Amino acid sequence: MDDPQGYRPTHSDLLRKPIVGDDGVNPFSDPALAPKEPTQAAESDNLYSPPAGDDGPAYRPAGYVATLVPRSRRVFRFGLIGLIVAIVAAIAMATSLPSFGASELANITATLALVLSLVDLALTLGASLFGMNELKAIKAGAVEGSNRAQTWIGIVLGLMGTLIAILTAAAFVYDQILSPMLFLSR
Repeated sequence: MDDPQGYRPTHSDLLRKPIVGDDGVNPFSDPALAPKEPTQAAESDNLYSPPAGDDGPAYRPAGYVATLVPRSRRVFRFGLIGLIVAIVAAIAMATSLPSFGASELANITATLALVLSLVDLALTLGASLFGMNELKAIKAGAVEGSNRAQTWIGIVLGLMGTLIAILTAAAFVYDQILSPMLFLSR
């Protein structure tokens, strides 16, 4: 093309015309030009070379740790505790339903079930979110992979606890709020 500003080289152009220096030799692919051993250059010669007295690689700072502390036990504990709290809240809600008979404590028990469900949502959703982040860290290699099964169990327990807590809160809303409104409208 005549216009150098509008010209974009294609892959086939690069294959036909390899990159060569002034002497006609490709410095990137000619093994005779490759240095046999890495050399230390003075600071003024090459800005990208490591410092003259540096023994370690230039890309890794000293004392840098690229791993995270495993959180799989925390995820498992949050999921398990959340599931237990969800079951207790569901039992408390079930005992306050009218099929068990009306009592003075039914409203208090139902309110306790709602509070436990809301606390449980924080625990179980936290376990699920921590677990998902932990799996991402395991996949990235920042956490050892032996904790993957415990993390998955914690996530599943957290999701089960979340489902039970949502159903318990829905039962509270129906029993304490919607049901009296439905009976009053009749």
